[in-house]
Amino acid sequence: MKLYFESGKRSELTGLYKSHLAQYPDDESATIVLARLYVELSDDQAGTFLQTAVAKHAQNALLAWVHHRFLTSRFDPRALEELDRAIALEVNATRRSAWLTDLMKQAAAQNRGALVRGRFETLLNSKILTLDQRLKWARVALGNQLSDVAALLVKGADVSSLQGDASVEAVLVLAETEAAG
Repeated sequence: MKLYFESGKRSELTGLYKSHLAQYPDDESATIVLARLYVELSDDQAGTFLQTAVAKHAQNALLAWVHHRFLTSRFDPRALEELDRAIALEVNATRRSAWLTDLMKQAAAQNRGALVRGRFETLLNSKILTLDQRLKWARVALGNQLSDVAALLVKGADVSSLQGDASVEAVLVLAETEAAG
């Protein structure tokens, strides 16, 4: 792809993926690549293509994220919900973490903390967050002025098992959350 971009043959690349998808319409990977190309190139076909692709591959987290990026570029208020949906679908913890950080920042900027709170309620109920992760996210929430989210994350957290610096950090996060609430 880099070669196509550097040589100014971007339209050939989109043509290549369109042709591939005409032959293999269920290829999710190619769908994601073409969607990303359309968004990167600000192609007029991006919106229509993404609507169809997201409907066809509704359980694909990366495609939902690309759709979020497109909606964000259009200042569409549905962009945050699409990012939240991508996070809900994502199984890769590293990618989910990066997207959660984006969700916090964007939701805080738009005064939509309830969306973040809902996502973390779901994560807490699924028991996939460790104590360290809860404290880390509480710190991030505080940094984004989402004190209610921080309070949710530290509520009932038993920090007695932590040692050394982790214990000190936990006490600080708990104190900052208490002070912010």
